[in-house]
Amino acid sequence: MVNAAEVATVLDHYAAAILAGDHATLDALLDADYQFVSARAQVVGRDQRLTTLAASPQILASLTFSDLDVRFTGSVALVRAAFIAEFRPHTGRTDPDHGISTFVFSRDHGRWRLRHQHNSHKP
Repeated sequence: MVNAAEVATVLDHYAAAILAGDHATLDALLDADYQFVSARAQVVGRDQRLTTLAASPQILASLTFSDLDVRFTGSVALVRAAFIAEFRPHTGRTDPDHGISTFVFSRDHGRWRLRHQHNSHKP
């Protein structure tokens, strides 16, 4: 049986892998058809997103997802979460990013894989 806590744990692993630059975990987590839609409506596929995430440890000091709303439909989990991303001092970005992320996970061979992500920044 699937539950929201299981999906929340996967999301925590995703954030930790981004911060650590853990390519192997990110590679295993992102579905082959993964798409990311940025707050600026830029759509990137899996390979380009993996390349971008490889630089995250040098840019991000922290990444936190909270206030999760997880809903299931069959083997798909739809997740809405608030996020806060704080940046390393050398980036010159002193204010953290705040926003909402939506995720679509699918269960494949007993594992959750991330198929789609969209970020929206709070004004």
